[in-house]
Amino acid sequence: MTEEEMDTHMIKNRSVVWPHFFLNTIKNKAKCRHCPKVLTAVSKNGTNHLKRHIQRCPGLATAGQSTLDDFVTRPNTQESYNYEECSNELSRMIIQTETPFLFSEHPAFNKYVKKNQSQHKETSRKVVKSKDMAQYCNIKQELISDFANNTCRFNITADGWDSGTDYSYVCITAHWIDRDWVLQKRIIEFAKLEFPHNATNYHNIIMNGINEYGLR
Repeated sequence: MTEEEMDTHMIKNRSVVWPHFFLNTIKNKAKCRHCPKVLTAVSKNGTNHLKRHIQRCPGLATAGQSTLDDFVTRPNTQESYNYEECSNELSRMIIQTETPFLFSEHPAFNKYVKKNQSQHKETSRKVVKSKDMAQYCNIKQELISDFANNTCRFNITADGWDSGTDYSYVCITAHWIDRDWVLQKRIIEFAKLEFPHNATNYHNIIMNGINEYGLR
C-alpha cells in the first residue's frame, strides 16, 4: 500500500497518535509516517496498538524525533509537600466526619497516606486538637460579628441531652432569618446541666449562651 493510496486527511480525534499516521478510512488501515508499518484502524478497537507502535517505532528513534511519550502529560512527581496545608486539611476532615482526634495517629491511616505521598509526616492528636480549637474560635468570632450587624430578632430553643450515664446536657440553638430571607440556625451553647435539673440551672445555661454571643 503506497502513501498515495492513503487518505491523508486527519480525522477529528483527540488521540495524540493520529499525527503519526496516514489514514485510509475505506480499508480501515493506518500507515506509519515514520516507517513502512501498516496497522489496522478500526474505531471500535481503540488506538492502544497505535500508541504502542509509536512508542517503539524505529523510524522515530533513528530520526531523533519526539515519540508518544513526549506528548503524554504526566503528573508532577516533584510537587512539593506542604505539611501545614495537609495538617490543616486533616483537622477539618476530622471535625466534618466527627472522628476522634486520635485517628490522626493511627498506624493504618498514616501507612495509607504514606503510600500516596512519600513525604507525609504524621500529625499528632494534640496538633489536630489545637488547630480545630483555633478554627472554632475564629468561626465563633465571625458569628458574633454577624449577630452584632444583624438587625433581626432571634428565637432561642433549648434541648435536653442525656449521655446515657449520670450526666445531662443542654443544647442552646439560635434561629433567625438572614438578609436573604433564609432561615438560619446555630448552636451557641452546649453545657452540662448541673443537679438539680431545675428552672434556675436551665436559665443560667441559656443566659450564658445569649450573653456570650451578644444576643441580649
